[in-house]
Amino acid sequence: MVRIDPLGYGTKALAHDAGLIASSTEMSGIEYLSVVQVLPFYPIRGLERGLEGRVVLKITVTTAGRIIEPVVVQN
Repeated sequence: MVRIDPLGYGTKALAHDAGLIASSTEMSGIEYLSVVQVLPFYPIRGLERGLEGRVVLKITVTTAGRIIEPVVVQN
């Protein structure tokens, strides 16, 4: 399962990350329902070595719920 935390709301979010959220985005009181669960591919060697990381993405979600224009902001 892939967990997507809105920036600034996750348990590991850093305080300075909150500035990356567009000012027009309203997040208060919203609960998310996972409709599709996709198991991500994880390289065997990375798994064996216990490697993990964090990637910050900037995405645009259309009114139809589609993700467009994904951009890696920080990795």
